[in-house]
Amino acid sequence: MSGFRYLGSALRLHHGRDALGALRQEMDRLRRYRAMVVCGPSVARHPDLLALVSQALGDRLEGIFDGVLAHSPIRVVVEAARMLDALKADAVVAVGGG
Repeated sequence: MSGFRYLGSALRLHHGRDALGALRQEMDRLRRYRAMVVCGPSVARHPDLLALVSQALGDRLEGIFDGVLAHSPIRVVVEAARMLDALKADAVVAVGGG
């Protein structure tokens, strides 16, 4: 092997019962104030989960895009980007995924 280089972005992972409690703290750290939640239809069918995320974000929640599909079809990505722009959101909170 001739060698290799790996450059990755910093990762902060919060896990456990109070993990959502760190959401606003992380947004403060990043100086982000307007969040859009992105999720797929299966997550959107669980309003209790979205209610927990909404409560954690409080007044920083600008909207929810629930049209995420497997394999990220370009039309869905464009639709989400347009909503992000229309909301003037400066953060994306992804909920769900595999």
